[in-house]
Amino acid sequence: QSNRTAEIRPCIGCHEGCLWQMIAGEPTSCSLNPVCGHETDRVLVPLKQKKSLLVVGGGPAGIEAARVGVQRGFAVTLWEASDRLGGNLWPAAKPDFKRDIADYLTYLQGLAGRLPIAVVLNKRATAKDIQSFAADYVILATGADMEPPPIDGNNVLSTIQLLNGIEPRGERILIMGAGVIGCETALYLASQGKKVTLCARQDSDELDTDIIDIHNREMLLKMIREEKNITVL
Repeated sequence: QSNRTAEIRPCIGCHEGCLWQMIAGEPTSCSLNPVCGHETDRVLVPLKQKKSLLVVGGGPAGIEAARVGVQRGFAVTLWEASDRLGGNLWPAAKPDFKRDIADYLTYLQGLAGRLPIAVVLNKRATAKDIQSFAADYVILATGADMEPPPIDGNNVLSTIQLLNGIEPRGERILIMGAGVIGCETALYLASQGKKVTLCARQDSDELDTDIIDIHNREMLLKMIREEKNITVL
């Protein structure tokens, strides 16, 4: 009613916290809203005395930590190693069929802009930096390191590098691994006219078992089957 729709968390359609937890007999929850379904047992307690909080990492976890810190009364500083907030949501939102993730990225950027926090970009934190900053509390939200490929060379890319804008050479692309990232990246490349071979360790009925929701998984596998530029081994 007050035209603040940008402040509403979008749904990413994962169905994990809502649909599948109900099917499992668990309390309803939400991947993007940890308090949903737990409003009475996950109450944020205000600080009795102002304290400082340093959040290292500006992806979804870091921005959420900053939001909670502000809500509890911390003076929050957020360091991000790159020149933009959002972390791996950027490559995750790259394929055009990932528009729900793109909406979440837009929401988080807006949220960070509304929060009364100090954001420092291009700041790769070291242990010495953190110690020198001397915050009362530190949250490390730097994410995980991707497993390095078993081979190297000028024509070997990680999916993160690819989805962050590094163009692959040639027209024939081999993707090693057919989990959710491999399947989505195959579709992304095939839509650009690349001839993609998706190499999986599992049998065909076990592709993309990363996805919990059966409807999302079936849709992704259907897209793989119908894409003429993708061969699955």
